[in-house]
Amino acid sequence: MKRTRFLQLAILTLLASTLILNVTAYEDIDFRWEYFDVTEHQAWFSSSFGVDAGKTIHVEWAADREVTVAILNEVDYQEDHSWTIMYRQDGGVGQTGVFEFPVQYSDKFYLAIQPPNTIGARIYSVSVVTKTTVTQTPPNPSQTLVIDPLLFGGIIVAICVVLAIVALVIAFVIHKKR
Repeated sequence: MKRTRFLQLAILTLLASTLILNVTAYEDIDFRWEYFDVTEHQAWFSSSFGVDAGKTIHVEWAADREVTVAILNEVDYQEDHSWTIMYRQDGGVGQTGVFEFPVQYSDKFYLAIQPPNTIGARIYSVSVVTKTTVTQTPPNPSQTLVIDPLLFGGIIVAICVVLAIVALVIAFVIHKKR
């Protein structure tokens, strides 16, 4: 009797954990540049990279002195950058830093780096990662639960495998006792 209840509890636990599992997936596109100089009175611009709405641009950098690092969209990039980087998206200032920019509209983006105007800077590393986060949240108890047929089929297969293993173990134990 105890084994039957244990098996029932195990199956219910498997079903419950499968239905309320939170899943986060990332789709990463990496750009990384290392060890380059940006001269005084200049700005460095990456080539353009397309990013779709709903993604997040993650930027990290390290330099030998404080620099301005910015994400520019196509309109920002077309501005006059003769004195300073003009941007309306996101950016940061520092010798090292990290920032993230959630993209609301698909566009072409550029990374820009500018040292102080009187001296240049050595950039040790700068990286850009675009990522998409997809989360499957637990169902709301007040809503009707719809189970995906493929997920349900996978659960049935998993249950059958577990039952087959349990049956083999029981058969082995019974055979050993004889």
